[in-house]
Amino acid sequence: MEQLATEAENPDAGSAHAIDDDVSGVRIMTTHAAKGLEFPVVVLCDGAAQRKGRASRVVNAEKGLYACDLGAGIVPWDLIEGTPAEAAEDLAELDRLLYVAMTRARDLLAAPVAEGDFPAESLLAPVAAGLKPQLGRSGITARASEAGPPGVPGKRPKGGPLWDLLRTDGDDGAHERGKAAEAAFLARREQALGAGCVPTRRAAPATAWAAAEAAAEPVDIERLPPEPGRPAGAAFGELVHRVLERIPLDAPEPAIGAEAARAARETELPDELAPAAARAVAAAFGHPLLAGARQAEEHGVCYRELPLLHIEAAANTAGGNGAPGDAPETASALEAVAFEAAADAALPAAPGPILVEGVADLVYQVEKEGAWTVLDFKTDSRPPGDAEFQASQARYLRQVSLYVRAVQRATGQPAKGFLLYV
Repeated sequence: MEQLATEAENPDAGSAHAIDDDVSGVRIMTTHAAKGLEFPVVVLCDGAAQRKGRASRVVNAEKGLYACDLGAGIVPWDLIEGTPAEAAEDLAELDRLLYVAMTRARDLLAAPVAEGDFPAESLLAPVAAGLKPQLGRSGITARASEAGPPGVPGKRPKGGPLWDLLRTDGDDGAHERGKAAEAAFLARREQALGAGCVPTRRAAPATAWAAAEAAAEPVDIERLPPEPGRPAGAAFGELVHRVLERIPLDAPEPAIGAEAARAARETELPDELAPAAARAVAAAFGHPLLAGARQAEEHGVCYRELPLLHIEAAANTAGGNGAPGDAPETASALEAVAFEAAADAALPAAPGPILVEGVADLVYQVEKEGAWTVLDFKTDSRPPGDAEFQASQARYLRQVSLYVRAVQRATGQPAKGFLLYV
């Protein structure tokens, strides 16, 4: 308990000092601390350590129990009798950590390799077969010599003839050949990185497509009776969409109100928006389109916030040199958007079709092999005759039209688009 109290008072006591990336040095850290980082060379340590055969912790909410190893040999009995499922989950977590550790290496991964097979309980056992040196390849040989490193006569590295694997057997040209092989590897790596930076598709968001192209699929407009004095604006629309995204389609009004209040707190939006958002969602749930969605949900063919990728043929795939910002003069407005996106990312613009991506609010199919319904929610409360409203609605219709076409091409079945003002 004193150790835990000390660590709580000084949580950074065991942390290694940060090393600047421009400074040469060896950084020693845990796998958890290395998450999200990358290094040219990574050496896995203590790979032969034994994987624990019992769970590291036991949690039982009904009993209000949390049991874990406190160190110094203090192990609660509940932990010793941990269930096999908890122990298996811990082993799976070790495998995930091993994957994280191995993928921190950018150019070279080094791991200790013992003579013979790794014990089945060791940390590196899951990947031991792939890590063991392939003797005879690349000039590597192994001998059971007792010779050790210079200055340590008669001492042999623990775990196998590691020193023998690193020796060059007096070959004066080995060092130069190694440098040449490294230079060739770095050249291939730079070539691969350069090729990987060239996109195979131009990409544009559905909102940009909606602003640039004409709708090709008919979309119906449905409106709910407007609530006098209701809030408006982007913040209110965001809150309504967040509730529609999460709440069950058959939720009662109290549950909708509670979800709206919770969503307002999470997004740090004004609390006074929540009641109006809840009323808007409840009204939307009463619309026949949502009744169809509830029916479809029972059959497992109802998707909410569905990501869609759709390939649009470019208006002009010839001309232009593909340089960022150098769009052909005859290209469509969407192509111009794609070229601008490539320029912003400092990448060459790929020729050919354009990959358009977006997210549909609700996509469902009531009957198998029947038509799909693609539904997008909007909270714009401006008068329909307003010029700005008309321009926005035209974009919305083109956007839903794209979603309809994407669903049709993905399923090979008919689809119908709806724009529902809530």
